[in-house]
Amino acid sequence: MKRVNYIFKACMGCLLALFLVIAHFDVLALAAEEEAEETKEPAFNSVVEISDYWIDEGFIAAGKEANISLTLHNANKHSAANGLAVQFTSNSGMVYPAYGNDNQFYVGTLEAGESTILSIPITVNSNFNADYADFTCYLSYETGGSRITNQLSMILPSANISSVAVKSVDVSAHAIKNGKSLLSINYSNNSTENINDAELVIDGNVSETSRNIKLDTVLAGKNYTKDFNIVYTQEGQQTITITLRYTDANGEQVETELGTYDVVVDKEHVSEVVEQSENVTLKWIGRAITIGGLAAVFVAILIYIKKK
Repeated sequence: MKRVNYIFKACMGCLLALFLVIAHFDVLALAAEEEAEETKEPAFNSVVEISDYWIDEGFIAAGKEANISLTLHNANKHSAANGLAVQFTSNSGMVYPAYGNDNQFYVGTLEAGESTILSIPITVNSNFNADYADFTCYLSYETGGSRITNQLSMILPSANISSVAVKSVDVSAHAIKNGKSLLSINYSNNSTENINDAELVIDGNVSETSRNIKLDTVLAGKNYTKDFNIVYTQEGQQTITITLRYTDANGEQVETELGTYDVVVDKEHVSEVVEQSENVTLKWIGRAITIGGLAAVFVAILIYIKKK
């Protein structure tokens, strides 16, 4: 009987030990599976973005066509974006598809980490007269069995924005005729092209060298503060008009009036040489005194010699 009990207890112990071992391996397998699920890269998290955009013509203009270039980039490094399509709208109604096109463009597959450029032809409303037009793109694509849509908004600058923008002009309120008077100007180039012929045109009673003041090359995106001299040719209350003139990236001449300024010009400081008129009487009196003195000296010498 004791032998049977011993065998029974031994069997129960073996079964319990086997159960614990199996349970332990199940826990490890479950933990490994969960860890694998956590570290697995989701297949549906591709993000297609517009990393850059530009207007081929530089800006948009009322009633004219333009091409908007978009750089589409798949920011996901592991999965492709399939069936990529782009649709654009403009809430202001100032931008719409060019003739023969619609507002939807099919791109196709964009592999992980890759980029592509999409050109969108547009037409600008003839009533457009603002500095900017709104432009919104909707990107739709499929990845990992899921359909994803992104919305991105941009602004399109117009030809109404001056390439060279003058922030301030300071003209000295007082000057001296034919003297140098200070003119200070702060300006910047807001365009993407250098301006090579910018100048200030001064209209008024000024010297020839003051009528056209060259600003030299105005580099794209740069800001400047410069001082120049104006020479006034007439005295009194003077009025000058200053105009900015340059040629833009399209070869068109731009003229912007910067204002009219009143200047008080004082009389020129001239070194006056006063010529004293000679008095003939005084001249001859001086000569007579000199001759008389010499004669007296001569007589004194003769008397001294005779006494010897």
